[in-house]
Parts: sequence; structure tokens; C-alpha cells
Amino acid sequence: MRPRFVVLLVLLTIGLVPATSATTVPPAQASCAGPVLDLGRPARLPRTGEVTVTGRFFVDGCNDVGVCHGVLGCQSCDYGPPVKPLTDLTIQLHQRGRTWDLATADATGGSGRVSWTFRLPPAARRGAATLTVDGAYADATPVRIG
Repeated sequence: MRPRFVVLLVLLTIGLVPATSATTVPPAQASCAGPVLDLGRPARLPRTGEVTVTGRFFVDGCNDVGVCHGVLGCQSCDYGPPVKPLTDLTIQLHQRGRTWDLATADATGGSGRVSWTFRLPPAARRGAATLTVDGAYADATPVRIG
């Protein structure tokens, strides 16, 4: 009779493990999108003429997670303070150890959209380069000048 009790206890324990472990999983955490430059793939910049580069998510703050109170249908939610578009964003070109400030602009709206229009400097050469944005944390974006 004892072996049946042990088997029953093991089966009950195995059945309870998923239920108890599911309650110990921490809640999911959201993450706001970081700033990005909207360039085609492959990212190419013409050697001559005007160039316009756009970007989005150039904002200070992150309100993609909120807290709601009340009964379904009569809830009030607080998403914290609204995000603020960043200002004085300078797009920079980096190539062969040199850096050029190309243009400065302000982001607008809750999605932090920004647009820069500029001409490449005469000293920029055909080939690989990167674009960065001074005034915001954003990854360097590889481009080809050609």
C-alpha cells in the first residue's frame, strides 16, 4: 500500500509544479522603441544634391506601460507624463576618421518624428560611412555614399 501512496504523491507533486511556477514568473516588462533613422535598405546617400533623412522615436520619456484602476468599462488609466520630443538633434556623418555636422532639427509629436535636409560635404568620399544623431541615444547607422 505504501508504494501506491508514493506514486500518488509524486503524481500530485508533478501536477502542482506547473501551477505554482506559473505564479512566480515576473510580469512582462515593456520597452519603448529607441530612436531610429528611416533609411532604405541598402542605405545609400547620393554624392551630390540635397539629401533628406527622417527618423522617429526621438523622444524623452516612455509611457507604453500604464496602470488602470476600476471596473472594466469604468476604468481610468494613468500612463505617466507624456513623452517630450527632443530638440537640437544634429545628424552627423562619420567617414575615415572624420565627422561632419550635417543639419540640426527638432523632433515633433508623440512619435518623435524628425527630418533633416542637407548636402554632403565635398570632402566626403564614395563608399562606407555612418550616420549618428548628436543629442539623442541612437545607434550608428551604416550608409554607402555613391
